[in-house]
Amino acid sequence: MFVSFSDTRLGVLVSKVTLSRWISDCFLFIYASNGKELPFKVKAHSTQSVATSTAFQARMSMDDICAAATWASPHTFVTPYKLDVVSRGRSSFGSTVLRSIFH
Repeated sequence: MFVSFSDTRLGVLVSKVTLSRWISDCFLFIYASNGKELPFKVKAHSTQSVATSTAFQARMSMDDICAAATWASPHTFVTPYKLDVVSRGRSSFGSTVLRSIFH
């Protein structure tokens, strides 16, 4: 359950659209805070793609990625989720995302 924190709607349940916008805004904020440009158009649905692709780029084992994402097989990752997170010369993408989470 997510509720609004604005003065005019304090405590009111937020819509799916609002929650989606908040998640997308978090991506934008993290990248902007690190002086980076988003490598792709981000949507709330992108969170699992970004997280698993970043873990893969950071050399996390496929077994660990599959376990965290509750996937039975690496094939689930390779086809729809594996993003080219180092495209356009942004080889530090994974490090930037992980650093922003832990700092």
